[in-house]
Amino acid sequence: CFDAIGDEAQAVRFYKKASKLNPVSNISLLALANLYYNKEDYENAAKFAHTVLKKFPDNASAKLILGNVAYCEHQYETAFAFYEEVYKSNPKSYIALINMANTCYDLERYVKAIDYATLALKINPSSVDAYIILGNSYMELGKTEKAELNLLKALDFRSDNPWIYNSLSRLYQKSEAWDDALNFGWKSVLFAGDAEEAQHINFGYLLYECVDEKSSDAALSYAKKWQDAFPKNKLVQYMAASVLEDKKTKKADTEYIQKIFDAFADDFDQTLDGLEYLVPQYIGETVQKNFKKDFWRKTKYLDLGCGTGLCAAYVKPH
Repeated sequence: CFDAIGDEAQAVRFYKKASKLNPVSNISLLALANLYYNKEDYENAAKFAHTVLKKFPDNASAKLILGNVAYCEHQYETAFAFYEEVYKSNPKSYIALINMANTCYDLERYVKAIDYATLALKINPSSVDAYIILGNSYMELGKTEKAELNLLKALDFRSDNPWIYNSLSRLYQKSEAWDDALNFGWKSVLFAGDAEEAQHINFGYLLYECVDEKSSDAALSYAKKWQDAFPKNKLVQYMAASVLEDKKTKKADTEYIQKIFDAFADDFDQTLDGLEYLVPQYIGETVQKNFKKDFWRKTKYLDLGCGTGLCAAYVKPH
């Protein structure tokens, strides 16, 4: 009851009491693992799940929790291994299959993701998650018609899910069907509201690219509607102003910059590689040319870059 009403401290207290009173029961231990997982305390979630496995090595719930913890920590291979163990012991486990499909998608194993999502659909024909994974995987494989078919099926079941609209928007953007891309992108931010900043960031980039590729009046119209619909959202106000070339906006909002860098933190280096970011290389070349000169020999400290660490490989030989 305390767990249900959100009193975590009391919930933990009673779960731990239950566990002491009945050490051979896994119910309270799994409840603790789930509680910690839901509050994103992955260390304690894993600890209690492992405790269950020590007593009950075949416990599927504990393995699923450990898989989820690994997935949230971007340890996708480890997550997949836990899900696969559950699947092998129970081939009809929908949760194991859908998690395997989702993990394969993140590992860029799109064909495998399709295989597992298809199996999940046989168990649960109305699985929105399975249709989304199928749609996104087919999109990555360049199979536009199959991607569209599966994403529209997902939309039939959940017409209020902003991520489905977002995926359809990306699909139409890839084929340069800009009107459809803008329409579905707009619906994604409307259903997301102010709660999901990622949807707004995606929509902002869609508007940028549409204007850049097509100089579309439609994109400018959507930017104005977006700005009017979310007057208190600083990120929206800044991105829309950029699209509209509002001269009153002199610099990026601090909150916007923070959220953008937070969004890219996990794969920032790979993103810079994709943008052909050459500053570290240029710094390395400059150091190579000048390092032996008197100025450098007499200098005790050398400060390079601003925290990415990408310069290190280029200056290490010197």
